[in-house]
Amino acid sequence: MSSSRNAFAERLAVSHVPPAPESSVRCRAREGHDRHFLSRLDRLNDGQVELALTLYRDAPLVKVILLLHAPDFGDRTKRVAISLDQPEQGPFIIVSCAGHFVTCLACGMRVGRRPIITRKKLDATIAYVGDLRAWADAAKFNRG
Repeated sequence: MSSSRNAFAERLAVSHVPPAPESSVRCRAREGHDRHFLSRLDRLNDGQVELALTLYRDAPLVKVILLLHAPDFGDRTKRVAISLDQPEQGPFIIVSCAGHFVTCLACGMRVGRRPIITRKKLDATIAYVGDLRAWADAAKFNRG
């Protein structure tokens, strides 16, 4: 197994969100705050709040997560639940298919008929995006 595959496998075991490009943070700030979402962060524990806010601040990462899992949603889906822990029990963040953060649901709250992106899928996508960002940075560095 190559070293890049080993690194990918290690990232799957640990939830590590790669840093967002500076431009994405500025882009999210221009869109304004999703006040309802931010007001519901108290439903989460500290680690879940950190992950939720990291996703909130990284619009490109959220768009990749939604695009990669869109085939699972169906054409009429307007909102998706992203599990921050257990696939069925949550807690969840609810995100529109356009990437806008809607609310947080505490552990045990129901998502209704919304499709769920499990924590396992979330972590795998975060690792994938982290690898892409690392390769892009290496390519920029090698071009000199």
